[in-house]
Amino acid sequence: MDNANSVAPPQPVEFDLRSQQKATVVPIAVAFPIAIMLWFGAYYLLPPLVGMDDVLARLMFSLKCSCVAILFCFVTGIEAVAHERLRCPSDQPALGLRNAPDAGQSSLLAEYA
Repeated sequence: MDNANSVAPPQPVEFDLRSQQKATVVPIAVAFPIAIMLWFGAYYLLPPLVGMDDVLARLMFSLKCSCVAILFCFVTGIEAVAHERLRCPSDQPALGLRNAPDAGQSSLLAEYA
């Protein structure tokens, strides 16, 4: 076997578990007491919301809060896809690159044009 054409095996990547754990645990340890103080401050210092005597009103308020949280999840997902598309070279009109529709799409577009 010729050694000139053989490819050297890849070298293992150095992985420092301690530094990774420290980079993860330290921000959590700092954020945890801050989050606890914010929750207790909001619970004990804010006045109660007006009109929350009825059970249905409280349920509707909690449903609206859940909807806002879900919308924030959608926003982060949409933003991630948008950033991926910005870096994708397949649809860059400034560079002269365009995604061409496949044959099925072009015939469908021709029918409605």
